[in-house]
Amino acid sequence: MIELTSTIHALATGPISSGGTRALLRLTGPGVPHLCTALAPTLITARPSATKTILHLAPPADAHAAPIELPALAIFAKAPHTFTGQDTLELLLPANQTLIDLILATLQQAAAALNASNKHIPLHLRPALPGEFAARAVILGKLDASQAEAIGALISAGNASELAAARA
Repeated sequence: MIELTSTIHALATGPISSGGTRALLRLTGPGVPHLCTALAPTLITARPSATKTILHLAPPADAHAAPIELPALAIFAKAPHTFTGQDTLELLLPANQTLIDLILATLQQAAAALNASNKHIPLHLRPALPGEFAARAVILGKLDASQAEAIGALISAGNASELAAARA
């Protein structure tokens, strides 16, 4: 069962090992504004916009170094004007698994710090289940079930005829 209280994340560009040069990390859920503040306080805007920013990442656990600053393109969009109907953050980054792991670790640390300081608003950050972004959009009335199924068919199309059938 899909629940809407967790903040979820997923790579929208597929596995890093596929050889691309850019990765798109997508987050959606009630914790997104708090997580934006942890990465770069200037990300939250009233209107969706692409912002060149510097993400402030925690150093790797085994390193005795200063936090890492990573240039990125970020898009923050406020609910309900998003695909899922929830606050959403998209980060366009270099396709480097170590950097993505550092971003996710920084986000987990921010969630843990918020949870420790405020027991009334638990922030649970976790990987999205397959199809969960579309399922949230259906639950929140942004898509109907047939539109969500069409998205699944487009994603799983393995050849041109399957792609054409998914678009029909």
